[in-house]
Amino acid sequence: AYTTLFLQSEISRLTKNYAVGAKAEYGIGGYNNSDLYLSAHYKRKWSDKFLLKASVQSMRYETAFANRFLFSNHHIWQNNFEKQQDVLGTIAAVAGKKNKFSLELTSALKSNFVYYNAAALPAQLNSAFLWTKVKASQQIKWGWLGNKNTLVYQQSGSDKLPVPNLIVQSSLYLDGWVFEKAMWLQTGIDLFYYSAYRAPIYNAAIRQFVVIDNGEFGNYPQFDVFLDAQIKTFSFMFKYQQLNQLFIKNKSDILSPGYPNLPNSFSL
Repeated sequence: AYTTLFLQSEISRLTKNYAVGAKAEYGIGGYNNSDLYLSAHYKRKWSDKFLLKASVQSMRYETAFANRFLFSNHHIWQNNFEKQQDVLGTIAAVAGKKNKFSLELTSALKSNFVYYNAAALPAQLNSAFLWTKVKASQQIKWGWLGNKNTLVYQQSGSDKLPVPNLIVQSSLYLDGWVFEKAMWLQTGIDLFYYSAYRAPIYNAAIRQFVVIDNGEFGNYPQFDVFLDAQIKTFSFMFKYQQLNQLFIKNKSDILSPGYPNLPNSFSL
């Protein structure tokens, strides 16, 4: 039997300044028998300029069905994996109203992690490891000038879950009404960057990313220039993608192993 009945219980309290709650789910019968999900959250705000959020989750669950059983033209397997277990905690603070700044810390302890090895077969780690992420976001607006930035730093305690240590997203733009408020206009530049890491390879036959050491990828900034405009109900957009390819030479612009990035181009 593959049908599972989940029993769920939830409790919460909401007031003007805070919200708190907890939730539990338990699987009965079927493939997800005895799966267990526990979570709790707390949110508190002080006026409209400061918000604090915290949450914790504990999960014990079966891996995806295709990781245990597969019969195809290219692969056949039948595995008996232990249930995966994750304990995840997050705390975040948001300050400001119009000009906002947020800081978020997330950490997860992963046990019995399932991944795809170099032979393109699912495998399970016997040891637990820690994954941690720190995310900072900032949004500022001065009249016509706007700026949005997101910085992520993360670390994985296992090479079976490869991640770039650093991710940067930034947008610098101008927007506002022009021609006596006949047209709304926004124009600017976007940046996306992630540090070099040993990225997994996508295997089309099993539709999964395979963990294999095929060198490092990343460490390549990508710039897009854009212009948006709206006149009453009519709107249009102009975008020049991969501006970086005009002035960054002799760099390996690879989206992921085996998949080159899009060339620089216009889009309307």
